[in-house]
Amino acid sequence: MTPIEIPAHDRYAVGVVKRATSNGAPPAPVTVSRSYTLTVDSKRRPTFPVPLLEAAQISLGEPLVAHADGEGRIVLETRAAIKRRLQRRFQAAASAAGRAGIVDELLDERAADASLRA
Repeated sequence: MTPIEIPAHDRYAVGVVKRATSNGAPPAPVTVSRSYTLTVDSKRRPTFPVPLLEAAQISLGEPLVAHADGEGRIVLETRAAIKRRLQRRFQAAASAAGRAGIVDELLDERAADASLRA
């Protein structure tokens, strides 16, 4: 199977394509998502299309955390997404170290502390 090339001008490709494998395994599906062109206005504010926000499960007015990730690349994440990503990372590290329950213990302790403060 030959790889499928999506022309650079086709910024609205949506669907699933099959990626060719070199080891003879069946082709793996690759999701191709729609991309959007955003413009930053004179006050440095980008406008995000509603379908893009919906696909990312970002609500209007939801605070986002932004960081630069190399030249010409900005990453936006919700605080909840960052929290989940870090929890998975620490759980994986704890599992590798043979201490899988330590992350859950820490989260339980923090929840108990928060309930005492309330």
